[in-house]
Amino acid sequence: SKAHAFYNIRNLKSITVSPDNQFFCSDENGVLYTKDMKSLLLYPQGSTIENFTVPAAVENIVSPFGTIEAGGAITSLKVLNILENVKETSSNFKYVASLEKINVSKNNYYYSSNEHGMLFDKSKTVLVCVPAASNVGNYTIPNTVTDISNAFYGCTSLNSLDVSNFNTENVTKTSSMFYGCTGLNSLD
Repeated sequence: SKAHAFYNIRNLKSITVSPDNQFFCSDENGVLYTKDMKSLLLYPQGSTIENFTVPAAVENIVSPFGTIEAGGAITSLKVLNILENVKETSSNFKYVASLEKINVSKNNYYYSSNEHGMLFDKSKTVLVCVPAASNVGNYTIPNTVTDISNAFYGCTSLNSLDVSNFNTENVTKTSSMFYGCTGLNSLD
């Protein structure tokens, strides 16, 4: 993706694209999209927005929030709202150090979220992402979940986690579950 050219620019607060550009556009928040608004390409790491709603036209959230190498450089975004048209995501929300909650529209056919702001596939068989700044506490994984691979990936602010209530009876995939959790000191 051409948006990768902008990764790790921590002070980038906004992107402005000329209306004459044939390939890209930006919105009032300075977020970069494909011209048809179907793909969200880049959320500026220096943005100070705390609550962001993905526009209704967006179907694909490509890879807008950076990489683990950026070290959770987005530090203001706390709530991400995903509307009904999003059908594909790279799930790299985990690189947003300040993200507390992901809310998914109940009308979305591909994804869902729970009261803790965790991102699941629609059938809740895959725990896609636990936001880096969420407070999971004594959360119990639903018994429908079979895949928790990468669930906590990149949660650099996660210090400890109580896994005693995790229902892993049906879980068959756990690869890289805690990859990049550089602050993780204990699992209880």
